[in-house]
Amino acid sequence: MKILYCGICHSDLHMTTNTFGFSSYPMIPGGLKGREVASEEVRGGKGGERAGVEDGEAAGDEELPEEELVGVGSKEEVHEIVGVVTKVGCKVNKFKVGDKAGVGGFIGSCGTCTSCQNNLENYCTNVTHTATIFGGAEEEKNYGGFSDIMVVNEHFAIRFPNSLSLEGGAPLLGGGITVYSPMKFFGLNEAGKHLGVVGLGGLGHLAVKFAKAFGMKVTVISTSPNKKEEAIGRLGADSFLVTSDTMQMQVSTCICAVSWDYT
Repeated sequence: MKILYCGICHSDLHMTTNTFGFSSYPMIPGGLKGREVASEEVRGGKGGERAGVEDGEAAGDEELPEEELVGVGSKEEVHEIVGVVTKVGCKVNKFKVGDKAGVGGFIGSCGTCTSCQNNLENYCTNVTHTATIFGGAEEEKNYGGFSDIMVVNEHFAIRFPNSLSLEGGAPLLGGGITVYSPMKFFGLNEAGKHLGVVGLGGLGHLAVKFAKAFGMKVTVISTSPNKKEEAIGRLGADSFLVTSDTMQMQVSTCICAVSWDYT
């Protein structure tokens, strides 16, 4: 995918400095198989990323030239990717050359285990991450979002709508899905319901935007009084609570999915 944008998760910053102690460099994709799509990255949120499509059987005998497989720039785990498909495997049905595609945290899985069969590929013990984090042979590592190109199972790529800006849509593939998925799962996507959002960081602000789009009432709970204008003025939250304001917290009834000390 021709790189234009890629979202940056805070974990990417930790990977940059090896905060977790297991950063592994470099990370590079392999050749093109029958169900795979290669793409030049179009860029996703703040850097550059690669893209592709499905991990399949019989390669369309052609492998990408080595010079097209080597990523350049930072070697990090960035996983919020938007790009343009430049090649497709012989069995790809979902994409054609020139299509815009989005890629999140995974680019493949075994496809046969119980989790995969139930569309829960994120629980697959053989899932292939967008970037190789632990070990792996040097020639089989995946770079992540700061590469030039990438190869990905088509099942793990999405068609990127023309109505959505590339720079605005890329973060939805990481932070966006992190809040959207549980909101859908727990029924927090129905108009009229009241959602409490603890913290207005990268995930929190997206949760507010999703909730308002769903027609919900939103209360933002924060330790920072200066976030009130952003919460209500910019994002459209209905109310704002500061955790250090004991009186305010005592008169408010908050239902949270996590335990929290409001004192």
